[in-house]
Amino acid sequence: MANLQQLPRGWRNCNPGNIKKSAERFRGEVDGLDTVFKTFRSMAWGFRALFMILHTYIVRYDLRTIRQIVERWAPSGENNTEDYIYTLCEKMQMEDDDELHFTPITMPRLATAIATIECGRAPKRADVELGWSLCEKDLREINRRKIRNLPPIEGLK
Repeated sequence: MANLQQLPRGWRNCNPGNIKKSAERFRGEVDGLDTVFKTFRSMAWGFRALFMILHTYIVRYDLRTIRQIVERWAPSGENNTEDYIYTLCEKMQMEDDDELHFTPITMPRLATAIATIECGRAPKRADVELGWSLCEKDLREINRRKIRNLPPIEGLK
């Protein structure tokens, strides 16, 4: 087993998207030692958070292309955004202006590509799939509560 400090930061934090700390808490988020990035209880919960963010980008902010998503996810003040877009397009085998859809085919591919860029290695497929399953379950519950005009569940983000 590798020394924990030798693993990429996103792997150590179970945060494959390197999501920065903020006041907003996600399900599966735990207190960690990292002062910059969130920590999750497992990689699956880290992927769930990444999927929830991508869902917000696509549904709430109408960011539907790789370029639009990356310009928000990895802004040029913090990253080489053009290289990020190019690499993501290569991994997704898409053009930067092709429309993305929040589907069980596209989103796991996108999250896998993001995690590979962020952490320097491909994630385990099982972690991505479990993260997607957790996200789908929670989105169904969120939609059910909206339809029935029920109050949101605290911490379901």
